[in-house]
Amino acid sequence: MFTASSSAPPNSGTASTATATTLPEKTTTIPTQPPLPCKAGPSLNPQELELMVQWCTHTYATLSRNHAVEWIWKSVIPRRAVHDPALMHGILALSALHLAFLHTHPQRKDYLDIAQWHHHKSISGVRNIEALSEANASAAYALSNIIIIFTFALPLLSDSGGGGGGGGGGGVGAGQPSTPYDDLLQIFHMSRASLKILVAVSEWVQASDLAILATAAPVGQSSTHTRVFTLPSFLDAALRELSLLNGRLREGNSHHPSKVYGPVLGQLRTAFESTSKESEDGIITALFWWIFALPPEFLDLLGEREPFAMVILALFCALMHRLRGQWWMDNWAEKVARDIRGSLDLSLASFVPWELCFEGRSLV
Repeated sequence: MFTASSSAPPNSGTASTATATTLPEKTTTIPTQPPLPCKAGPSLNPQELELMVQWCTHTYATLSRNHAVEWIWKSVIPRRAVHDPALMHGILALSALHLAFLHTHPQRKDYLDIAQWHHHKSISGVRNIEALSEANASAAYALSNIIIIFTFALPLLSDSGGGGGGGGGGGVGAGQPSTPYDDLLQIFHMSRASLKILVAVSEWVQASDLAILATAAPVGQSSTHTRVFTLPSFLDAALRELSLLNGRLREGNSHHPSKVYGPVLGQLRTAFESTSKESEDGIITALFWWIFALPPEFLDLLGEREPFAMVILALFCALMHRLRGQWWMDNWAEKVARDIRGSLDLSLASFVPWELCFEGRSLV
């Protein structure tokens, strides 16, 4: 962008040294030579400009848990990315993926390819947790948040080369189609690595210009700003029944891992209690912190498709489903819940309020 002053020659300031008597009274000073051309620089990449415009007009809101932090993601983070290539690639990756959701073929496939290319470039910025420091903490924090959202969104478009916006397709073994359940477990493992970065740099971030992003206490930890919401009676009853069932199954089977399931159920209750029935504020935080707090033993049980573990995950889908209006979440919860329901026998399936996982009943 050029301003009026950019057309002035570099030495135009020397004219001011002349006194008023040295010029005719009616004479106007006009440059006698054209302005010197600007020094040639690298050409602007139209594709990257498009992606940055997409970020600054729409995609930035994806990361904003409420209106109070939108300006951080819209203005501060892009400025930080100018000096951090990995963060810049992360911004461009998520913007391209967002555009892929907004377009149909053939543009969708093009944007999807662009998104994946930038994503692979971005992950180098958080690959080595040992390299984290106060100097790069803010960029790593922002990039880790971006990567988590990207990880959730990508499988929604990866089916059949990015078609349809549905289907699993995060890709497990070659020639072996993945299910939505499999894809979600893969997302859990991948996002936990990024969540680990968030924890590692949180103290540094709280002392930086991104402090407002890190002020929310992790779900389940006390804070002066923490609110606990009353659960709807039917959801409270469902969680209580599952806790009682966990104890009964332990009594009938000494190998039932009730000590693994008990804390996970407690953390799920806390996640629900930390979110309001009337708004989406806090849901993303609750969602991610529950995933991060999962013990490895529970993840192993999910991987083995243990029925009781799948029931707990089905209830978690009810929390996920509240974010279905977000482009990166869409119908994830519904697809996984249907997958789980088809794998459970009726005696266990009856403990899940399935209507919370599909379009229909809400918590309000």
